[in-house]
Amino acid sequence: MSQTDLTFDPQTVAAGLVPLLKEYAQKLVEIGTCTRRAQRLYAKARLEKQQLAAQRAQADFESLRFALNRLLPSTTDLSREASQLVEHGKLEPVTRLELALRLAEFESALRQTQQRIGAGVTG
Repeated sequence: MSQTDLTFDPQTVAAGLVPLLKEYAQKLVEIGTCTRRAQRLYAKARLEKQQLAAQRAQADFESLRFALNRLLPSTTDLSREASQLVEHGKLEPVTRLELALRLAEFESALRQTQQRIGAGVTG
């Protein structure tokens, strides 16, 4: 069977996407929270002239930036897949609504985390 012969039931795909969106929205919120903590620790360390603590906070921040950048290609694919299913999939109304809400939650967490990391370690 070739790739083009595969067909997927939209309801089944949606049922698989909903928990993924929820899980990764939570992970993105966690990355955002840890980023804010690293930014605060960095600011405090700089204010108190604690060079080693500032370096640790900056290293933590860079690890979080790296983690987000590693997730971005897959999060883009996940978002695109869910969006296409919401717009064009033959879904039951409740499934469409749940998928749309989870997608909105996911995209919001993604944008907030991108903005927080985009602000740099100085926040």
